[in-house]
Amino acid sequence: HVPLSRWTVAGPRPDRALATATYWDAFYDHHEEQSGKEYDWYPGAADLELTLNQKLSVINSGGLVLHAGCGTSTLSNFLTRTHPALRFIHADFSITALDIVKRKHPELRWLGLDC
Repeated sequence: HVPLSRWTVAGPRPDRALATATYWDAFYDHHEEQSGKEYDWYPGAADLELTLNQKLSVINSGGLVLHAGCGTSTLSNFLTRTHPALRFIHADFSITALDIVKRKHPELRWLGLDC
């Protein structure tokens, strides 16, 4: 059995646990306590820069972009900083993740949302 994340979830079906805010709240509490750093589930923002710039370049100035499942990744700050003509809402259903990232980047727009 291979865990689905870097943090082991107890129980018979960890894949179902990944769909709960409770799992992610505990995950971010643990990760923040251990490292104090942002957590990038996928490649970091720099690895996605070319693709993101291509996709976002077609959105008109003032356009609204929902960054669903933002967690505490570096991508939120990267998107807002590199595309100042766009409006971003960074959303996650983990209130713990949002509390952590709001302290680091209070200037960004954050929303607790189950997408």
